[in-house]
Amino acid sequence: MVISRSSACFLVISLSIAFGSHSVAQPQTTKQVAPVHVRPLDPLTEEEKSMAVQLCRADPRVKEKLGTGRSRLIFVEFLRVKSLQEEKKQTQNRIAEGRYAEVVFYRYEGNMGIRAAVDLGNRVVADVSILSGDEVPLSSDDVTEAQQLALSSPEVRRKLERVGSNYKFEELRLIATGDQDPCWKHRCLELLVLRMEGVYLNDPIIIVDLSSKAVRLGRRKP
Repeated sequence: MVISRSSACFLVISLSIAFGSHSVAQPQTTKQVAPVHVRPLDPLTEEEKSMAVQLCRADPRVKEKLGTGRSRLIFVEFLRVKSLQEEKKQTQNRIAEGRYAEVVFYRYEGNMGIRAAVDLGNRVVADVSILSGDEVPLSSDDVTEAQQLALSSPEVRRKLERVGSNYKFEELRLIATGDQDPCWKHRCLELLVLRMEGVYLNDPIIIVDLSSKAVRLGRRKP
């Protein structure tokens, strides 16, 4: 049996009248969300990471060291107070107890890193220091940019045509050891071409210079 929409509405209304039922609006209740309890050695929450970066970007010392050129956020990680105390044991600076974040940026000009220790409880940057560019690890954004630069190169695309789509990139950090190397004091990496069956290709060698945004090709000797 098929009941039309209008007939169904009439039937519902008739039943309501017959049994004297009434529709009563239920009060809306707001679901209470229990606050997240963060223990002293827990990993940073996303909110803590976001706050740490904001505090760094607003801090005059960090802003001065970052300058006005290109820079990149590398990572935000939990920092043990004990580790920070040990670093500062030769100074008179007292490090307050609490939860800290370690924030590291990379500055392309000068090939340097900026490391900040952020006191999350007091919402202040407790310490700022400079790192050598070689000490700053690659970030996922570095790798993504390198792959995009490589695939935008006509030479790289021609080399990869014979591979088809049956490959993936793996990255390898490159650190120049002499000033004759184009990567000297630049942020460079090599993209290894790995076929899905687990074989690395000797040709091409793809060198990506993130500082100059240049892509170079080479060939590894068998």
